[in-house]
Amino acid sequence: AKGETSSLDTKWQHYDSAVSEFRGFRALLVDGKRIRAEVTRYHLQRLGISTDIEFSLDSACSYLSNNSIRSASSHLAMVLVDKDIWDKETGLAFHHRLRELRPNGCTKVEEIPLKIFLLATSISSTERTERKSAGLVDDVLTKPLRLSVLISCFQEALGIVKKRQLNRGKPSTLQNLLRDKRILVVDDNVVNRRVAEGAL
Repeated sequence: AKGETSSLDTKWQHYDSAVSEFRGFRALLVDGKRIRAEVTRYHLQRLGISTDIEFSLDSACSYLSNNSIRSASSHLAMVLVDKDIWDKETGLAFHHRLRELRPNGCTKVEEIPLKIFLLATSISSTERTERKSAGLVDDVLTKPLRLSVLISCFQEALGIVKKRQLNRGKPSTLQNLLRDKRILVVDDNVVNRRVAEGAL
């Protein structure tokens, strides 16, 4: 039991860092079934993503038209649409409407284009590839939803992985401040002086 608890703690430490990355993001969930939608919202809220629900593509379009995609306090980062209500005709129309609402010519590094995800209980690999290749969706999420899969998918789609890799290659602010500076370490313990010298 103690080993299981330790394993769970380690997992949640990983999830906690992901929550800090997603905190402040908003999502629009489009699903015709209320209970199913609430389950999906629960998973998103565990990641710190606040979620609004619409029950049809028409109402989702109205929501997007009446609400600013960008606001000072939160950013609508994604739209998740259940496959059951993404039929060929209205799904394509909804996709075109979303393209109109996506920001064009982003100039700021922090700007993230609105991402579209399809939620499916079952979908063939061919259909998944076709929808992504056609640019209809950014990715397909298969149910039942797993937190680890959501984290990985969102980090990739929102550019968090790439941003983290770029930041990893940049010297920290502290490194910049200390570069080419002479530092005097005062300590009567030889070991402490050597540790400090190595760290600096």
